[in-house]
Amino acid sequence: MNINGLSVYPSQMQAQHCTPLAMLKHHVTGAIERGEAVAIVAKPVADKTAIVSALRAFIRQRPGLEYRNYCSSYADKAGRSAYFRELRGITKTLHDAKVLLVAVESEAGITGQALAYAFSAYSGRLSWDGARLDYCTGQYWPTEYRSAVCAVLASALWYHRRQMGNDEDGEAMRKYFRERFGRGIQSRWFN
Repeated sequence: MNINGLSVYPSQMQAQHCTPLAMLKHHVTGAIERGEAVAIVAKPVADKTAIVSALRAFIRQRPGLEYRNYCSSYADKAGRSAYFRELRGITKTLHDAKVLLVAVESEAGITGQALAYAFSAYSGRLSWDGARLDYCTGQYWPTEYRSAVCAVLASALWYHRRQMGNDEDGEAMRKYFRERFGRGIQSRWFN
């Protein structure tokens, strides 16, 4: 959340059960009491359009799946089967990412700042520095980079649904997303 140009994270406010202004006052007062210098640095407000554009370009990258990592020759049926199974999974994740990207883009209540906070999903391996995306590969780039995008977008949608004032438990939230996106996307990204 951005308050007068200051970044205050919603999780911090929930942990303290207070308003953003009270949270800021608490931190500044505590720093002054400890004799620390207090500097308030304004963080730039994240631009939703820029983030969405960067995510769209990111998921369009070719996965770079290497056929030779799966097959020793064209006669290797098990290797070919594994290669094409992996390729189908990667394509399914691309489809999921496109659907979730359209949902986030069309949801007016999801701001750039809220979308920027969602980058903590997927262990924070996909990050936004205000100008560009950065991804830290876990095990195998081709199978996971689009999954990171899906996790970030699902996190933004989940948090937005919570902020709309719905007192829904997890099961009711999953039901909502199942009705909105179908069982497949709900079970992969909202479970």
